[in-house]
Amino acid sequence: MIPRLHLTTLIGIIFGVWAIFMVLGGIPITNDFFRPFSFVVGIVGILLLLFDKWLWKLPVIHSLFVPFPDVSGTWKGQIVSSWKDAKTGEQREPIDAFLVIYQTYSSINIRMITKESKSDLLSGNIIQNQSGSDKIAGIYNNFPNLLIRDKSPIHYGGLLLEINNGEKTILEGEYWTDRDTKGTLRFDIRMKKICDNFDSALSLLQSYRYQNL
Repeated sequence: MIPRLHLTTLIGIIFGVWAIFMVLGGIPITNDFFRPFSFVVGIVGILLLLFDKWLWKLPVIHSLFVPFPDVSGTWKGQIVSSWKDAKTGEQREPIDAFLVIYQTYSSINIRMITKESKSDLLSGNIIQNQSGSDKIAGIYNNFPNLLIRDKSPIHYGGLLLEINNGEKTILEGEYWTDRDTKGTLRFDIRMKKICDNFDSALSLLQSYRYQNL
């Protein structure tokens, strides 16, 4: 999203260039020419805000002006981790997880939620690939529930998810952490509503499955 100062400067430059060409063409410039300047800045600012948050998702606008996919919503999937129990040496079973994506035209924020922890994206972006699928790359911070932090401390990690568009869109890829663990990620059920915690996401999934029986 363009800051207001930058937007005002840009529109000011456009007004100035327009005025120069009017003078060169012999058209007189009066104060009335600049009077609507503040209104133009305000209206353009509102339109850009609407575009950044909602309008870019409209099919007609998206197909013409947006080079990356809309992946916002709550995704259901699984995590397969390389983590092994220190006592038994057994590898953990696949973990049910939800990937909550808050996306505007100018930004993408992700929260990954499991029953035991949540991970928030610290920095991320959609990488456009002209020869294949686009990818989501990011660095995140994981916060396990307080009562299990003795065996699973707070940690940092990175992820890379490929956006595969077929009959339905699937997000799949891999992650790695500063605890020397790694694994794969796959999310294949997308729900439009945004959820903030595991229980609400699970309830949303149950409603989604009931509606799609």
